[in-house]
Amino acid sequence: MVVTPKLLAELTDVLGREKFSANSADGRAAAFIAALVDRAEMVSDVAAGASKTADPDDDYLLAVGEACGLDAVVSGDRHLLDAASTGLPVVTPRELCDRLDLVS
Repeated sequence: MVVTPKLLAELTDVLGREKFSANSADGRAAAFIAALVDRAEMVSDVAAGASKTADPDDDYLLAVGEACGLDAVVSGDRHLLDAASTGLPVVTPRELCDRLDLVS
């Protein structure tokens, strides 16, 4: 599992939104991000390169995955899920849990 500074900044922003406030209040968002930083490999941000998604802001995630030789990108973002046919699989968090047999 890898993370980048840009990804962590985006995650911090998203978890601070009202939509997620019930699940990220009381320091839970900060604890989640700290756990990611503790467990993941921090890699440098990578230039997005050629557009592969309908949202150019998401292209960097595919570029990071390809540059790091990842098996997949994990995201619930529709633009990334639709771009899964680019060669690098994109799976939802639920699909990852199913693949790892983490959910019964």
